[in-house]
Amino acid sequence: METSKTISAALKLFDAKKENLKKAYYDLQSHSSLLAPSFSLSWSHLDAHFTSLHTSLSHRFHLLQSLESQQQYPPSSPSKYLSFPPSPTDPSSQNGTALPKNPSEQILTLCNNMDGKGLRDYVGDHLKDKAAIEDTLRSALKSASDAAASMLLDSLDGVVGANVVKDDKELRKRKRTCSFLFKQLRAAASVSLSFKEKLRANRLCVDWKRSLMRDGCVDGVGAMAFLHFVAAYGLLSELTVHEILTFSVIAASNDELAELYWSAGLTDKAPGLVQKLIDRSKHILAVKFVFEFNLAHKIPPVPILEAHVNESQKLVKRLSEEGKSLSEITAREIHALKSAIKVIESHNLQSEYPPESLQQRIEQLMKHKANVKYAASAFSAKPPPHQQQQSGIKRPRMSEPVGSASVLNSASGASSTVHYQQPHFQSSVIG
Repeated sequence: METSKTISAALKLFDAKKENLKKAYYDLQSHSSLLAPSFSLSWSHLDAHFTSLHTSLSHRFHLLQSLESQQQYPPSSPSKYLSFPPSPTDPSSQNGTALPKNPSEQILTLCNNMDGKGLRDYVGDHLKDKAAIEDTLRSALKSASDAAASMLLDSLDGVVGANVVKDDKELRKRKRTCSFLFKQLRAAASVSLSFKEKLRANRLCVDWKRSLMRDGCVDGVGAMAFLHFVAAYGLLSELTVHEILTFSVIAASNDELAELYWSAGLTDKAPGLVQKLIDRSKHILAVKFVFEFNLAHKIPPVPILEAHVNESQKLVKRLSEEGKSLSEITAREIHALKSAIKVIESHNLQSEYPPESLQQRIEQLMKHKANVKYAASAFSAKPPPHQQQQSGIKRPRMSEPVGSASVLNSASGASSTVHYQQPHFQSSVIG
């Protein structure tokens, strides 16, 4: 028991220790020019490595706990880590036989039966327990090798093609599950398909790409799953650079994108990704990838942040013209400014872009919002005009307009930054 407590305490320190390591990494990166000609080690690589180790150790610790529990309380107290809640008979299993309750046995049974759809549905129901099933799933896929790659093509049934499920929530769940499955497949083993299966994979690729383009490329979950799919099945060459970057921009908010770029050999396209994000006014994400791919020496992050701040001021004007409320306009600008400050502090850019002016702007907006709210409240509390005339009280004249127009006046008179044009960086990989 003492050993379990010690391990548990050590695992709980993981997040704090990783955060300290992250700070040390960026401090070291700021001196990279003194250490080596090229500082190419990415934090996303380190983060993925340590997170994988932590997941594996947590899973093994849970197994240890379950064994200890079984020794202390034999059959009457099954381990919560080894057994998920009882599930009904899986209609996709052979002969309608219920699957075993142990998740490892369930995954192995589904893989042995080549039940791609059943595996997708089972994993989808337990995505919250990814740490408990990831190792088993990866091992099962690795042992199945080429058969596993063929089997997982079946998991796209109901996701791609003519019989796509109509329930949006269920479809989103299936896409997220397929994304996880293809990621595990790519990590488990290299994929080698028969000629027939290659044709099938290519057909699915074409159909899925067409559906994403038809939907206006707004499906971030689907775009990430699609990129995992083409990377796992060696189909990246079937896409143009423009298509890869287009789907990447849609999936850019997913933390797995940078890891995919590194592992799939797509880092040469990272400058193009950054430029496309800038072109679409996704400046904060653009800066994120500048640092993820160590591009700060080629693509300075500060002009991108300045463009982000200037864009937020344009947004204020646009929202006001659309008749949006003062509360919404102020909240949107404050959020944009806070996002910029967070990036500045996270990457130690204070010397290049002092955040004090942005913080002052936030305080000014909050104060102005409070003053307008107070003035509006005071005005609404005044007695009706006929009562004021009867009592000899004159109605006060408002010296400042109440509403979004006053925010614009304040913004134009107290802009904290010089207006910059949208930054553009030359890149040979932009398609």
